[in-house]
Amino acid sequence: MKSTDKQLIEEIYSNKDKFDAANDFVEFWNDKKQRNAALDEALKEKLKEAFKENPWEEEDGVCYCLSESLDNVFVFYCIDSNNKDDPRQIGFYVQGEKQQNELNKLEKIFNKIQNRGPVKKEKSVWIWCNINDTADLFKDVIEGLKVLFDATSK
Repeated sequence: MKSTDKQLIEEIYSNKDKFDAANDFVEFWNDKKQRNAALDEALKEKLKEAFKENPWEEEDGVCYCLSESLDNVFVFYCIDSNNKDDPRQIGFYVQGEKQQNELNKLEKIFNKIQNRGPVKKEKSVWIWCNINDTADLFKDVIEGLKVLFDATSK
C-alpha cells in the first residue's frame, strides 16, 4: 500500500463529514449518466466563459456560436449519442446559399492548422474533433477552440 493511500483512508475515516463526502463522490462517479450530464453542463459553461466575445446559444443540446469572420458558419459543441467512444464533438455547421464558398474557406483554415483537419465531413456539417474523456478535458477543449477562433479570425 502506498503511503498516500494510507493517508487518504485515514483522512476519510477521520470524521463523518469526510466519510459521507467520499461515499457521495464514489456514488456520483460510478453513475456514468449523471457524471456525463454534469460534465456536459460544465463544458458548456467553460465555453461560454472562455469565449465571451462569441455569444453562445443552446438549442436541443447543441451549444453553438456564429463565427465572426465566416458568413453563416456556426461553431458548435454537442453530444453525438450514436458515437459511444467519443460522444462529445466540436465542429462547424454551414448554412445558407453559399455553403460551398464557406466550406472552401474552412478547408483553407484547416490547412493552416497543422495536423488538425476535420475528422468527419458530411455536407454542411464538419466534425473538427471528437473529445475524449481525459483529465485535461477542459484545457484541451478550450485550447483547441482558441486555435480555431484564431485561425478563423485571420
